[in-house]
Amino acid sequence: MIDVSVESTGLVHLQVQGTIDATQMRDGLDAFFEHIEGKTEVPLLYTITDIKIPTPAALAVELGYIPQLFGALAKLKRAALIANQAWVRGAAKIESAVIPGLVIEVFEPGDKDAARAWVLGNS
Repeated sequence: MIDVSVESTGLVHLQVQGTIDATQMRDGLDAFFEHIEGKTEVPLLYTITDIKIPTPAALAVELGYIPQLFGALAKLKRAALIANQAWVRGAAKIESAVIPGLVIEVFEPGDKDAARAWVLGNS
């Protein structure tokens, strides 16, 4: 499952759970890009729960979005990640270190309020 919503603050909340298939990947990415269109800076709260490796078809869909994904990176300066799996939090720390201009702060599942405050610059 991929769900994308936007708060009145402009915070984009992307939730991912379980195994992602091609349709979910396409719909999720389309919704994400629709919500960030026209914005110059997007605060992102990213919640990942019990993620599994996406299906091969989903990975193929994602590859088709690579140019748009790189474009979206320019809009993301701060992202808060909430994940219940240590390997996901570790991967986010690596991404934060290697993607110029993007800071990803990782949080445990019970820390949603702290994650939201951090990404909005309220902490």
